[in-house]
Amino acid sequence: MSDRRELATVTDYDTLIAALRARADELNVARLVIDETAGLQSGYTGKLLGAAQIKTIGRISMGPLLGALGLALVVVEDPEAAARAARMPKRRVTWPQVTRKQAPARIFLFTAENAREMGARRWLGVPERKREILARRAARARWRKARAA
Repeated sequence: MSDRRELATVTDYDTLIAALRARADELNVARLVIDETAGLQSGYTGKLLGAAQIKTIGRISMGPLLGALGLALVVVEDPEAAARAARMPKRRVTWPQVTRKQAPARIFLFTAENAREMGARRWLGVPERKREILARRAARARWRKARAA
């Protein structure tokens, strides 16, 4: 039998914050004590778990905060969400999965033809005026290099 106790089901950021806030309240520990235990700056947990949520949990603060609260995140499959995910259209292009030992001397995933297509796609969402500005800036840089040489 597992010695883990399920405290909450988290499906988004707000429910994660609610679960962490409930755990801190359950431990009956001041937010400043959690800061000290986690090695976070003074008042940071209050900004993370407070009603205003001035700060958000990031890559650096998540681990220490979970450790100070005596928590670990476990990822499990949600049957309803998995059923929806199974209906999503599958990828059309698959990249070769090659390990270093299997890899030949060179793999040409990007040919000149692909490069032209990707170059064109990169500019699709950029407004015309911005393209002009960027092209002018690139031309100036090329001329600077040519003059320097």
